[in-house]
Amino acid sequence: MVRTVGRNWWAVAAALLAVASACNEPQSPEQRPQLLLTDGSTLAVDVNTTFAFPDISSTGSIDPDGYTVWVDGSTSQPVGTNGVVTFSGLAAGDHEVALYGIAPNCAVSTMSKGSNNPRGVSLISGVGGSADFSLACGSWGELFVSTNTTGVDLDADGYTVTVDGGPSQTVAANGNVTFTLLYTGSYTVVLSGVAGTAP
Repeated sequence: MVRTVGRNWWAVAAALLAVASACNEPQSPEQRPQLLLTDGSTLAVDVNTTFAFPDISSTGSIDPDGYTVWVDGSTSQPVGTNGVVTFSGLAAGDHEVALYGIAPNCAVSTMSKGSNNPRGVSLISGVGGSADFSLACGSWGELFVSTNTTGVDLDADGYTVTVDGGPSQTVAANGNVTFTLLYTGSYTVVLSGVAGTAP
């Protein structure tokens, strides 16, 4: 999500401090948001990490050492699993913001844009902007599905594989697909779109 904030930087600073104070653990001074008026723009990066359902009662799933935020692949700062960092003096225009150091059991996810990491942010000179990263951590695995079709007149458009009525993927008549970020457990896999046989 990209937001452009007006010149009322006191309101921006208050909002960022409110986000920082909501964290369970205190942040070190270098992690606290500090908005400075400079000739350039200020970018605030807000990171929020939660347990993914059904791991809500888990105590060891969230990345303990936090992450690293990179802007344009040239400037970086460490950030806690729930924290805010700011980059001041950035030039106006388009920038790329990326989050690195994410544990294998955690993922950045935006409902409409998938992983959305890295992402673009557009800044206006002298105006603050922000990028929000939401992460979920859990006990996940992958499901590998392969198809093997024999005979004549094989289905040219392949099939559709669906796992527990969720998202589907197209697979060739002789091919494979992988479903990622699935919780440990049992699943029902359905293969549809199989061509009918002539009478």
